[in-house]
Amino acid sequence: MNIEHPLRAMFAAQAKLELWSLPLGPGRWNVLFGGEEPTLLLPAGDYRLQQRCLSYFVPGVWKRLYGQALLSVNAALPAAGLLPELHLAEGAQSFLPARLPIARSSCSAVQIGTAGPRQKASVLPVTESREALAIAKIAMVPGADHQVTAEAGWLTELEGVPELEGQMPRLMAEGVAPTSRRYLVATAAPNTRSTGQFTRAHAAFLGALARVRQDVMSFTASPCFEYLEQTLVRLKPHLTRNERTILQAVLGDCRSLLAGWTGPFVTAHGDFAPWNIRLHRDRLFVFNWECARAGANPLTDLLNYFVMPRARSHRMPGPRFLAAAMSRVEDIARQIYPEWIWRSRVVSALALVYLLEVLLHQAMASKSLVRTHPVIEGYLRLMEQRWAWMAA
Repeated sequence: MNIEHPLRAMFAAQAKLELWSLPLGPGRWNVLFGGEEPTLLLPAGDYRLQQRCLSYFVPGVWKRLYGQALLSVNAALPAAGLLPELHLAEGAQSFLPARLPIARSSCSAVQIGTAGPRQKASVLPVTESREALAIAKIAMVPGADHQVTAEAGWLTELEGVPELEGQMPRLMAEGVAPTSRRYLVATAAPNTRSTGQFTRAHAAFLGALARVRQDVMSFTASPCFEYLEQTLVRLKPHLTRNERTILQAVLGDCRSLLAGWTGPFVTAHGDFAPWNIRLHRDRLFVFNWECARAGANPLTDLLNYFVMPRARSHRMPGPRFLAAAMSRVEDIARQIYPEWIWRSRVVSALALVYLLEVLLHQAMASKSLVRTHPVIEGYLRLMEQRWAWMAA
């Protein structure tokens, strides 16, 4: 099944670009997943290469096993056409930097993000020996340009931090693609090992990141509080009266619960979660820095690691789950910030700050509270039930 025309129609409608504007070159790709999941284009005809590329993009065990099963059946019975194919007779890799050793015999796998105001594509050029050369991230819509630029800025800023050396991508190039969208090229993860467990390596990485830039101040004087206030103001015209009332009340509770508290506000990754982390020897390799920020809630990365996977899996994180997650976060916070006293009341207040911040970030993308979005639905319900899980 040749799906070049359906895919081109999808791009024209959703991303305003032609398919061959991605740096692919001529070739054939099997298409995997799609719909609510990011679409994967895997080079056709080489089962082992497909498995290798799949492991770069899909860290989750069950989803990876499902993808491997589909690829295995498709390789065993190619005539059955289990997986659709994309054929390109022409194409260019011209805007990838010349220093990247892309030979004519090399090929690329692509992950295309779900349609939306922040849609991006990630291109993985692979050698004949199935080794990843780099990872190129390309904005597919104007709203994604800022994220690509922001990530390039953070990779540049953090490159000189000795404690993070070898634990995050190195920026190789950035620029503007022929589609007028921003792109960057960075080094790929050294391997595909991943885990859902929180280890000593995770704590060590977050401790090193927190020390990059740490400002001690009150909550109401922090960039974190400023972001919440300003984002809520920008979002208000797109909310119902009831939604405005709920979010304003949550912000007011954050302010009152942390009144008089002074603590560290730090550099945070912003989306610290298993799918953005690989294990390399006894350390981490952390990528996707588009949501990184300074002056962040000191517990945001910790909370995100435990809560976000639950929400994204469509399993509602209820009060009992969040209380257990906060207990773990409190213990780990004492390791990362040993100079601070972490009382349960402060931890739960910062958890409320985290929930509000993530919800506002998600809502700003669509300019509404999309109740069918699992993260928005789950986080909003936790905020509405806050007195069931917050420490007295």
